[in-house]
Amino acid sequence: MDPDLINEMLGILYKNQNMIEQDVNALVFHMQGGLDYDDAFLLTADQRRMMAKMIQKHYDDQNPNKKPQL
Repeated sequence: MDPDLINEMLGILYKNQNMIEQDVNALVFHMQGGLDYDDAFLLTADQRRMMAKMIQKHYDDQNPNKKPQL
């Protein structure tokens, strides 16, 4: 396999890893003990998005004049 292609693929995987870790950290923080770190990593991307939307909706309902948190 071409080394440049491998490097490109590894770069994409690294970016995806960082995005997942940021999502998981944000969910764990905003769930305030309702979701632990290990369980958050078991969530699918769709589940993480759905939870983030729910958290954002709750925040918006509680703070209608403030900027988004997630």
